[in-house]
Amino acid sequence: VITAPAGFIINTDNSNTNQSPISLVPAAGTVAPTVIYVKFVPTVVQTYNDFIFHNSAGAVSQDLAVTGLAPTPTVLVAPSTLSFPDTIVGVYSAAQSYVVSGIFLQSNIVIVPPSGFIINLDGSDTNASPIILPHTAGTVSNTTIYVKFNPLIVSPYSDDIFNATLNGVTANVAVDGVGTTPDINASVPSISGLTYV
Repeated sequence: VITAPAGFIINTDNSNTNQSPISLVPAAGTVAPTVIYVKFVPTVVQTYNDFIFHNSAGAVSQDLAVTGLAPTPTVLVAPSTLSFPDTIVGVYSAAQSYVVSGIFLQSNIVIVPPSGFIINLDGSDTNASPIILPHTAGTVSNTTIYVKFNPLIVSPYSDDIFNATLNGVTANVAVDGVGTTPDINASVPSISGLTYV
């Protein structure tokens, strides 16, 4: 009987299914050579040191040492702060940008801006929120996110753009700006050459 410890799976078909414990039935007291596939499937961030046990009644147990390191999932952003100039309510500011990436991830990165800001991948006036960046084997390559300030009311704005995974790994980008009203300069024309009777 072959038994895998926590953080590892074993099977005979190289699948992602854990078949532990695996029972190998002897024929005339002999077990034919059998390939056992082992995969490291960590569930927490830590170093794993354990054994795969091979036991049979009346026989000496054979233990196979297995080790693995589960690294910390990380979302990276640069820069981590974007400050926008005063912007008239209802008007889009010029685009600013930051770069986001991820390593050792177990789920995709989801990006959501706060009220008064829009995000997209092309610098346009379209709000593409939420932006979902899929990971490939735990990695999200450098991706440029464009941000525009689009205030809804006359007020200071200060908040965060969330860059997070479903597993709770987060890296925020702080954004701020002030929503303003348009300046109205009215002048009264002078009138001359009038005769009053």
